[in-house]
Parts: sequence; structure tokens; C-alpha cells
Amino acid sequence: MPSDGLADIRGRISSQYPSASYSDQIARVGTLIRDSCFTCNTRQLFDAYQGKIRTWMINYHFLDKYNASVHASDLLPTFCNDETDVAKLLTNCVNVPEAAALIVGPYMRKSFAPEYQSYLKSHAIHDDPMVSAKGLAKKVNWTVATTSPDDGYNGVKNVLQPYYPIVPFIEAPFQMVDDNINTAESCNFWNDIAMAVMNVTGNKRDDATLKVQDVDSLSNVEL
Repeated sequence: MPSDGLADIRGRISSQYPSASYSDQIARVGTLIRDSCFTCNTRQLFDAYQGKIRTWMINYHFLDKYNASVHASDLLPTFCNDETDVAKLLTNCVNVPEAAALIVGPYMRKSFAPEYQSYLKSHAIHDDPMVSAKGLAKKVNWTVATTSPDDGYNGVKNVLQPYYPIVPFIEAPFQMVDDNINTAESCNFWNDIAMAVMNVTGNKRDDATLKVQDVDSLSNVEL
């Protein structure tokens, strides 16, 4: 966020994520990007619709021990089928060790993906992920997400977390958890930052206007 007009906003972000709270700058920036770009957009939608329509939340955690629960990694079980070489995709796309991928791949294709997809299809057809859930997915009741006055409505409760089970094919690869990362405290901060940025930039094309770097022919595109 360049320009003197955004100096106060930069200071507020720096104060929200002080260096002393993190092991290094990579961890600090990673948390900042997680909150501002990946988690808070879902919390903003949840807050907007809570109390108006039923809302289900998910925290995709499958293969987290291989650091494979990364952005878009949930697309693999969402769209894979019997012809998908899951093991190869796990190795090449999310860096799961080949030996582990050869074990996890068939499990995802034959068990986890069909059960995970049954939740999604059931929600799309019935407006409820449980109506036509299949296999081990039926054993875990994916309920409507809520917040609680017990923690000031900060975290999100009743969040489905897919994970790699200790006993594949027998143990359900889903559990219900409380999401204490996607918090109102963090996301309200970013709501305020967004409003502050818009107040500073407005519709004027001056030194305070945000600029982004684009493709070669479009550098410094003004927003």
C-alpha cells in the first residue's frame, strides 16, 4: 500500500501483526495473507448470512501433516473420479512424498472423495449436506455453523474438518471442530482496513490511488 495517504493504514496492519509475535517474517506475512486473503472472506459471508439462511462451514485439513492442505487442494477430492491418478497429482501438485501418495491416492479416490462429494451434492440438491450423505460421511453429522456468546461470538462453531484418519476405510475422515482462526476479531479488523482504504482512495486518481503490477503490457494499472 504505497503513498503517504496510506501510512496510517500500514501502521495499523503492522501493529496488528507485530514482529515480536512471530518466529520470523515468513510466519508473520503468512498469517497476514491467510487472514486478509483466505479466511476472512468466508467469515464475512458467514456473518452476512447468519440468522438469515442456514450456513455450513468447512475447514479442509486433509493431509495437513504433509503441508498438503493448501489453497485449492480441496479441488482434488471435489472433482476426482475412478480414472483420476490421485497419487500423481498429490506428488506433483501439493508435494506429498511419493511413498505416502501411493497409499493416500487410492484411499482418496475410492473412499474419501466419494464421501466428501456426497456432502457437497446433498447440499446442492437438498440444501442440507446430510440428506444424501454416503458411506462414512453419514456417521458425522455436519450441522449448521454458529457463533456463541460464550466467546463474544468470536470463533465459529460446528465446522466440518476433513482429515486423514488413523484407520482409513474404517474411521470416518471427518470431524466437527470449532474454528478459532477465522475469528470475528481478526476479520473485523480487515473489514475496517477495507473501509479505511476506500475512504482514502475514493474515486480520485491521485497519489493515494492503489496500484497493482499486472502483465507486461499493463504495469501500474490504477484501481
